[in-house]
Amino acid sequence: MFISVITPSTPSSYVVNIPVGTTLNGIPGYNSSYNVYSSNTSTTAMSGTTVLASGVYPYSITSSGCQSTRSTVTIKTFKLPVIENVCGNILNSINQSIYCTNLAVASGYRFEVTVGSNVYIITSWYAGLALTQLPGGASFSTTYIIRASAFVDGQYSPYGTACTTATPAAPDTTQILGSQCGNTLSSVSSTLYCSQPLGAIGYRFQVSANGITRTLDSTVNSFQLSQLPGGVNYNTTYSIRVAVKYNGAYGNYGSVCQITTPTATFA
Repeated sequence: MFISVITPSTPSSYVVNIPVGTTLNGIPGYNSSYNVYSSNTSTTAMSGTTVLASGVYPYSITSSGCQSTRSTVTIKTFKLPVIENVCGNILNSINQSIYCTNLAVASGYRFEVTVGSNVYIITSWYAGLALTQLPGGASFSTTYIIRASAFVDGQYSPYGTACTTATPAAPDTTQILGSQCGNTLSSVSSTLYCSQPLGAIGYRFQVSANGITRTLDSTVNSFQLSQLPGGVNYNTTYSIRVAVKYNGAYGNYGSVCQITTPTATFA
């Protein structure tokens, strides 16, 4: 009778990226498909509870109870991604960008966002998101809990530490577009525009000149000086501020913009 013993082929050397704190038992197949050793002279495989540090380790594969010749595996550890810029704070804007640790070994990220009893998952190719990406968007004056996971070597890592942040109570302030400020209009009927903060449902334009202040309310983000009650004067500089309407009320005015009307012309 002949007994044939087939020794597994020598495995290739390779590199593995794992989160800091990963044990050998945390890598599928340990002690059944392969073993890792502390050195080439070690006769006993490392315990499955061993926490791996970055370094080069001898390893062998097991097939039908036989072990291969040892090769090497290079372990590179990385820290789990954490949210970096908003934790414990109220966002400056409801659509402010939120960033997590940017890992060199990651090719993508997954964000878990919890609001109340609802949990949402957002995937991203870069290390960031905005809460306005959530299904249905984000809500004002609301607390969100966010965790980040990195896509490394074809799989997502565990989530990093949770981060709590909150959205502001109302939309951002707004103002006349900077490109129009400081200029002389070609016509008193020229249209002036303000930026459109997310969540705004109306605008109040406050216009002041020569000690007189008037306001004009609008459902759109534009108006003309010629629409003002009492009309408009030529060759006059007007100071203009804009307030945003949200939830039935107008908020604070934004920055002042000065615009001058043209000199009157006569046919």
